Parts: sequence; C-alpha cells; structure tokens
Amino acid sequence: MVIINATPHPVNVYPPGKDPVVYPPSGEKIRVEFEQLCLDEGPIPIRRVKAHGRLVCSFEKRPGVYYIVSTVVALACPDRDDFLVPDTDLAIRDSEGRILGVPGFKQFVFNGGE
Repeated sequence: MVIINATPHPVNVYPPGKDPVVYPPSGEKIRVEFEQLCLDEGPIPIRRVKAHGRLVCSFEKRPGVYYIVSTVVALACPDRDDFLVPDTDLAIRDSEGRILGVPGFKQFVFNGGE
C-alpha cells in the first residue's frame, strides 16, 4: 500500500503500538471547486459557498495507492474509494488542545457500501 499526502501540510500518524509515521505534503493538492453564493455581513461574517463536486486533481486512481485528502474533498467525491481522511475524531492532542497527530485514517462509505 502506498499513501500519498495530497494536503498542504504534514500528517503525523501515531498507530497504536507502532512507531509514528509522518506523511509529508507531496506538493500536489487535491481540492474541490467552490462558488461563493453570498456573504452575510451580520455581526459575524458568514460566507455561503456551493461545492461543484469538480475535482481539481492530477492524481488518477491506481491500484494499491491511497491519497490523504480533506474531509470536504472526500465527501464531495463519493466515487473515489482511494481517498483517506485523517481520523481527527480520535486525534492526539497536546496540553493546549492542538492536534499533534492522528491514530490512523478513515474512509467515508456512501449508499450502503462496506
């Protein structure tokens, strides 16, 4: 299995009972195109955006290759079973609550998939 980090920052993984692994950014990012719909300029600005689902990606699906992506990218692309998301639900944090790393990855499953 090959894992490529398609985010702009390093991903530190602390698998239980194993040595930590750092996935440095690959230099190529995967993102989803957005369109700004409106801006609510109330007391706290809220930007409304629409995800088009158009993937900006130079990575093709390849057997045995997985890509670390953001949650937004993974949710916008349900047909990509090669996308991994850092499992921040179980993040390892420092004493001030900053994320140091994650114990592993998660994949989103759609439409009753397994």
